[in-house]
Amino acid sequence: DVRWLVNHFWPVPTWTPEMTRLVFHRKRGGSGDVRGTQMAEHFMARQRYHFRTSRNYPADWNYDFDVHIWVKMEPEDLELPGKHYLDVMDASERMGWILKNPECGLIAESQSGQKYLMDRTGRDDVHWIKIHHCNFDRVLRSEDAWHTAGVCGGKGAIQCDVEELKNVLDKHGLTWEWYQDYKGLDDIVRFYQDRLDVQIVWRSRTANRPLKDPEKIVNAMSFGIPTIAFPEPGYEELEGYYWPASSMEELDSALSELAGGWDRQRLIDKAEEY
Repeated sequence: DVRWLVNHFWPVPTWTPEMTRLVFHRKRGGSGDVRGTQMAEHFMARQRYHFRTSRNYPADWNYDFDVHIWVKMEPEDLELPGKHYLDVMDASERMGWILKNPECGLIAESQSGQKYLMDRTGRDDVHWIKIHHCNFDRVLRSEDAWHTAGVCGGKGAIQCDVEELKNVLDKHGLTWEWYQDYKGLDDIVRFYQDRLDVQIVWRSRTANRPLKDPEKIVNAMSFGIPTIAFPEPGYEELEGYYWPASSMEELDSALSELAGGWDRQRLIDKAEEY
């Protein structure tokens, strides 16, 4: 097939190594969409869907130059030719498999996750590949407004008394919006671009999870939107670029600071690292 042909006559003008060598393996769910399909499409790489309803590629579509990325799923076949890496994401339940299969490479999506995996496994070859933000087209907001505070995410995104949160926001003239019924990437981009002015992330009950990532903060930063968040290990790599708050009093104080304005471009520039 064409992948063998291109590799045989490598290098080929205008083609990248990722286009011929990367193979993304994914299952259903948001993690598969974000770290699997979105990245595979970005690199124009091969995708392999491990759905019950999907038909996998024939066995002869495997080559010794393949680089297999298993997105948040235990590799189903390490005997496939090529190199193998498990993109662990926040799947701490994979630790048992990881410890039994040291021959498989490891990828962390946060700096705290990389440290955690290195400490647990005793390995020094864990790769940190940063989570990417949703703003592929670098869309800019027309202005910094001060109307709506909120978050885009499921029920775990806010783990506090929402009514108490609303009361604090009301003091600062902000209404609350929790966007949960999004369907895909375009919906999320429109939410950040058109409807959100200040992001609030409050995952207090699960805050001590080093494998979690700072994706929500990075998404908001790419639009120049500030984030107030309950501090988590996964946010350490963004210290100084979000406003930590461990209580409603600290949230109130952070809102007062932001009401005086913030450096939008500084946030956007930092987001470019992602």
